[in-house]
Amino acid sequence: MKSLFIRLAACAFIPSAAALPVAARAVELHVMSSGSFTATYKLLGLKFAALSGDTLDSALGPSMGQSSEAIPNRLARGEPADVVIMVSYALDDLIKQGKVRPDSRV
Repeated sequence: MKSLFIRLAACAFIPSAAALPVAARAVELHVMSSGSFTATYKLLGLKFAALSGDTLDSALGPSMGQSSEAIPNRLARGEPADVVIMVSYALDDLIKQGKVRPDSRV
């Protein structure tokens, strides 16, 4: 997960974007993260938001299961997600179902 935030933070500094003020290119990112990554996500997410100017709309829940907060159930309901952080085998299932783009897996 650390590499994901490093890559996202690095994207904020590409030459074409560097000419724009941070607020002009800031976006709201919808992030779904499973419980085991919560502490790291909160720490790195704050740093990423401060560097990029983006805001993070966070939805925390388990990688699987029947609860309404489970990431697969959120995606099935059509909740938006720009970033999904979860255990790899559950992520692989979402990729097979077409819920997550395979080329986005990091």
